[in-house]
Amino acid sequence: MLNVTLKQLRALVAVSRNGSISKAAASLHLSQPALTMQLRQLESAIDAQLFDRTTRRLEPTQAGKILLPVATRVLSEIAEGLEQVDLVVRHRAGSVGIVAGASVIQLAIVPAIAKIATVYPDISVRVTESVGEEIGKLITMDQADFGIGNFLVDSETAESHFLLKDEVGVLCSRHHELARKKHLFWRDVCKHPYAVSRGQGSAIRTLAARNAAWPIPVRPQFVTSNMTSMFSLVEQCSCIALLPTIAALRAPRRSMVFRTIKEPALYRELYLVMPRHRRLSPTSKQVALAVLSQLQSVISRPSVKSAIVESGIDRMRHILEMGGESFRAPD
Repeated sequence: MLNVTLKQLRALVAVSRNGSISKAAASLHLSQPALTMQLRQLESAIDAQLFDRTTRRLEPTQAGKILLPVATRVLSEIAEGLEQVDLVVRHRAGSVGIVAGASVIQLAIVPAIAKIATVYPDISVRVTESVGEEIGKLITMDQADFGIGNFLVDSETAESHFLLKDEVGVLCSRHHELARKKHLFWRDVCKHPYAVSRGQGSAIRTLAARNAAWPIPVRPQFVTSNMTSMFSLVEQCSCIALLPTIAALRAPRRSMVFRTIKEPALYRELYLVMPRHRRLSPTSKQVALAVLSQLQSVISRPSVKSAIVESGIDRMRHILEMGGESFRAPD
């Protein structure tokens, strides 16, 4: 195998561009003997002469003409690759995959991406909408770098880190009889049919599994393909929707009312889901911090703050900033 170095290839390209040893040496900030030595070593490695001296300048030989475009391309690709690595290390470029539910995507991920894009336009972000166990599966299959969901993942390949706990409540039309009650109890809610979006089905089952006091049937009366359709159904029909406080922020409040419910109170937990044995890249960490910052902004809203029972977002941000991604979430 030929022993050819990048310095020798740079010497070849520089001499070809400048036509003389002296000018090429000056362009590379080398002495003429040093540059001459590099050319001789390259010629020895390939066993061929690279330049002929004419009356006015050095011209590439046939071997030189064959090697020149290759050397130019190699040097260009290496320079471009190193530039990309530098951008990634400084969080200015790279590709990031995120998976989360629709509410988190709309309220936290999209605004975070919009802010990052203005500062780091070369960062590429791929967002996948999913919920429940599927989030952990996508991360395990390397189809996402991290995710946010309500399912506690604890496997050999992925783990969950607690972010927050918010109250579950009822979303209904302003004309619904529940909208006129000052205080809502679960006994009031049980009487009414409720709707969920397809993604919420697993969330409802997760809530039911974690809350022994779940007071209504797990099977909803209406199932829609997405939350937008569900909101329309709630708005125009007599059904209600059971939602965590943060998810309810997406609903059109002019025509709907959201109320948290007491006795018994039910809560939804959100987790940051990450690979267990693979650290986030610098770019992924930067995006994750931006998403968590936006999520913290969401739960700090006056209309939401009172319904947040517990938050671990600041702690998670601190851990990521300090570089320690691997730790267990609380049980």
